[in-house]
Amino acid sequence: MKQVALALLFIGTLVPFATSCEKKEEPTLSEAKKVITTLLPQSATRITPPEPGKKDILLKDLNGDGVSEIVSFYEKKEQPDQIYILIAQKRDTHNWDSVTFSEQGSDLVYGDLQDLTGDGKANIILGFQRKQEDKRVLKVFSFQQGKPKADITHHYDLLAVGDLDRDQKNELLLINNRKGSNGNTHLSIRLFDGLQPTDQLDVTGFQGEVAAHALIGKIDSNRSGLFVNMIDKAQTGKTTIFTYEKGKLKNLFPPGFPEEEKLLQAYPAVVKDVNQDGIVDIPTLIRPPLNEALSLRETVWITQWNRITEDNQFQLVQESVENSLPGLRFVIPDKWNNQVTAMTNPIPYGDSINFVYVGKKSFLPSILILESYPKQHWKQAKKRYKQKNIKHRILGKRKDRVYTVIHPMEQSDAQETIPEEIKGLSLTQSELEEHIQFFSDKEFPAAKNQLP
Repeated sequence: MKQVALALLFIGTLVPFATSCEKKEEPTLSEAKKVITTLLPQSATRITPPEPGKKDILLKDLNGDGVSEIVSFYEKKEQPDQIYILIAQKRDTHNWDSVTFSEQGSDLVYGDLQDLTGDGKANIILGFQRKQEDKRVLKVFSFQQGKPKADITHHYDLLAVGDLDRDQKNELLLINNRKGSNGNTHLSIRLFDGLQPTDQLDVTGFQGEVAAHALIGKIDSNRSGLFVNMIDKAQTGKTTIFTYEKGKLKNLFPPGFPEEEKLLQAYPAVVKDVNQDGIVDIPTLIRPPLNEALSLRETVWITQWNRITEDNQFQLVQESVENSLPGLRFVIPDKWNNQVTAMTNPIPYGDSINFVYVGKKSFLPSILILESYPKQHWKQAKKRYKQKNIKHRILGKRKDRVYTVIHPMEQSDAQETIPEEIKGLSLTQSELEEHIQFFSDKEFPAAKNQLP
C-alpha cells in the first residue's frame, strides 16, 4: 500500500508475530529492537542522531492511546540523500502496524519525541543537515490517524526543547546566528508554544561569537531558563541565559551587568548539572589561588561551577580541574580550599598535574599527582615508573588513554620529610575516587555553527 501526502512517501505494513486479540501492553525496549529489526529493509542501515540523547530507537505515545509507538531511523546506500523514519504501532500483543516516510537530508542531527501541545501525544522532532545548506532544517510531526503530519518546518542553527515557563508543557526554541553589518553576531531566538510561533527575541552585542550549545533547565527551584553557550574562533566562550515570562523571552543578564565575568569561559565548556541536584550550573575559568609564582605555561586552570540564586546572585557549587588530562575531571576537595594550588608537571610520553601545598613563603611538597598516557606509550610509562621506583596506581583506562595517580607522601624517600601541616590534606584511595570523573569529548564541543 502506498499513499502520498505532503510530499512525503508513506509505506504501511502489518507485522504479525502471532495471532492474538489480547489487550495492548507497553512495549519493552528489547521487544522494540526485535520489531525494528524485522521491519527494516535488507539494504537499510540504522541511524543514531547525535542529539539530544544518542538513541536509535525511541519509545513514546504518539496517538494518545496510552501505549508507546516505536520510532527508528535508517538510510539506504542507494539513496544517500534520503533519511527514512519508521513508526511501528502496536495493534495488539503480537501484531504491529508500521508506517515509513522519508525526508531529504545528508545527516540526521536531531531526533526526539516530546509532547509540545500538552495533549499527552508526543511529537516527532527531527533536525536535518542538507548538502549545500549552512542552516539545519527542523521538521516537527504529529501522528494522526496512523500517519505523520508535518506541523513545523524551519531553518535553525541550534534547537532546545523543554518546559521553559513551568506550565507542564514543553516549548520549542530555535536559535539562529546572524552576522551583522559590523561583523558582530546577532542571536535570533524563536519560541514555539503549542506548535505556534509565539515570540521572537533578537540579541546583539556578541563580538564574533556564535551559539554552539543550548539547554533548557532549572535556574533555581522556581525558574527555568534557556542556557546558550557562545564561543568564538579563539574557542573562548560565554553563557547567556534567557527566561520566558508572561509570554515574552527575556535576557536574564544583559551585557554589562556587574558580575558579567562569571559567565565567561576561556574554553568551550558547556553548562550542566554538575552535582546532580537538578539545577543547571555554569562553568567559569579562574587562575588557581596562591600561584603567583607560576608562569602561565605552568598554570593548570581551575573551573568554578556556579549556580544562580533566586535573587540572581552567583553561588559556588564546586571547583574542578577540567580536561587538563584529556577526558578527566578532578573535583577539588573542600579541605584544600586556599591551601593547595595546581601546576603542570612535565613528564615524558604523557600529561601530568601536580597538586602542591602552598606555605607562607614558598611551595612545600606535593600532595597528589595525576597522570595520563596514550595507550601506545603505556609500556614506556611503566618502564619509567619502575626505573625511578615510583609507586603508582591505575585510576582507569578509557578508550585510548591510561590514567594513574601518585601519592607523593607514600613514596619511600618522603616519609621523613612530610610537614605535619599537610598530612591532613592527603586523600585516601576511596576519597580520591569520589573526586574523579571521566567524561566524553562531547562536554567540550567545538563550534558547530560558524558564520558565513
